[in-house]
Amino acid sequence: MSGTQLKNSDNHKKQKTKHRVGSKSYSQLSFEKIDVETVEESDCIAPWELTHTKNGTWSNKESQDVYDKAREAVQTKETETHGPLSSEERNNVFQTAYKDTLLCKSSQPRGYGYMAKPKTGSERFRVQIE
Repeated sequence: MSGTQLKNSDNHKKQKTKHRVGSKSYSQLSFEKIDVETVEESDCIAPWELTHTKNGTWSNKESQDVYDKAREAVQTKETETHGPLSSEERNNVFQTAYKDTLLCKSSQPRGYGYMAKPKTGSERFRVQIE
């Protein structure tokens, strides 16, 4: 094995969650699930469930923990605001749940594939104070 292959192998072993859709990107899955009536893509909670379960069984406990924490946080926020959250708000809740559950220090958004764009410091601060 070359040095790059060893490094990739080591990095793969460090991953805490496992998805089950092969090489298909989150962006492609999200595009395929666009609501044709509203032409709106789903938030990243639904694709997370799609990509981390097979026949209703989670790929691992960590993946299920992220999903459960995100769903719980969305329900809590919707109760506080007395209404549904926007897709962007649900995505922000998911990102926070992901980082809190897996103790992730990276600012890289999860669940967006190659289209991921990290939020600026001021955007992250604004989301935290909301």
